[in-house]
Amino acid sequence: MSAKALAIPLPDFIEDTVSGQTEETNPYVKAVNRITDTVVFRLTRPILLWDFVFYMTGTGRQFKKDCDFVHSVAEKVIDKRKETLVRAAIVTEKRFVDFLDILLTARDETWNGLTRIEIRDEVDTFLVEVSIQAELRMLLW
Repeated sequence: MSAKALAIPLPDFIEDTVSGQTEETNPYVKAVNRITDTVVFRLTRPILLWDFVFYMTGTGRQFKKDCDFVHSVAEKVIDKRKETLVRAAIVTEKRFVDFLDILLTARDETWNGLTRIEIRDEVDTFLVEVSIQAELRMLLW
């Protein structure tokens, strides 16, 4: 069963960016669906496990484009949210703190925050987990 058949719930920080679009017309959801389908496709064909072979195929080139697009959406959302946090102290005013707010304000023991790439990777991981959980629920139901 592909992720296309599932309703992938989008977190608020992504949903705000792509609101007003259905799942069929939303380019972000389409890209995530193609990425998950491509991962399964690649894992079932051992010859494609080598990167240099995979990226020479049309599927590999589309996978790279989709990954770049998903990363760019995540980076736009992160930049927009970071600007909002700088302009107003939203974290202290809200009753519930968003996942992205936690990542943006997190500090280690030396008071260093996460880099932009680390935040983007965490956001991407979170989104992939959401789609995997939706698919597993559908399979087990």
